[in-house]
Amino acid sequence: MDDDGPNSRAELLERVEKQLVALYLWRWQWQARSGNHVESDAGNTPQLNGRAAEALGSIGTSRQSGRLRLGKFALATELMLYNATLMWLIALYWKIDPVSASARIEACADAAMPDEPATNYLSFEPLRRPGGAVTVRDPAMEICRVFEWVTHHHCRSKEPSFLYLFPMGVAMSVLEAEPETKAWATSLLNISPITANYAHGQNAAGFGFYVTPEALHPEKVVAKEQLFSAQHMQQLAV
Repeated sequence: MDDDGPNSRAELLERVEKQLVALYLWRWQWQARSGNHVESDAGNTPQLNGRAAEALGSIGTSRQSGRLRLGKFALATELMLYNATLMWLIALYWKIDPVSASARIEACADAAMPDEPATNYLSFEPLRRPGGAVTVRDPAMEICRVFEWVTHHHCRSKEPSFLYLFPMGVAMSVLEAEPETKAWATSLLNISPITANYAHGQNAAGFGFYVTPEALHPEKVVAKEQLFSAQHMQQLAV
């Protein structure tokens, strides 16, 4: 692999980090502007058992406390697209540099944190704060949680369906190994004829290529060497 050329690992990592910091900064700004329009309804979300509950991780704690409630559909679209973009950047980072991805993703979150004292009192509940997770599963679950709200209010939505479908397709790509969680997400898609059977047996925009065991389970799978081959680097440069 070329570590010094124009498409070196170092340059790609720098580009990913720049985008990740910008995305996290946008999320802070979004929370300050619209965070008070997101709440949760206690006791309205069915509990999941078995591996699904474990798969929810820390997101599961929030989700089990209630179903999300958003003030308007534009917020749902923004949150879902944010999390889909976050999944791409996190997965790409784990693919390029699995050895130090966790620490560097957290460093990006620290770099994006605003300096204003008011941010010390800014709550992100019931959502995930920037840098709150380094795995692709957590943003995938947040996409599904937001889409759960969309499905119960879809008749009043004027947003194009594809704005929801692409994030759900990306999220479904990481749920293949979690049967109960995938079944729950599939049931949400099947509520509407427009979204029924979407992403069934598909790999949204080739996202699965970037999802590694480290990106899914960084707390269990520890990388000892780089995974990205020279051929992969060339594909990214095209």
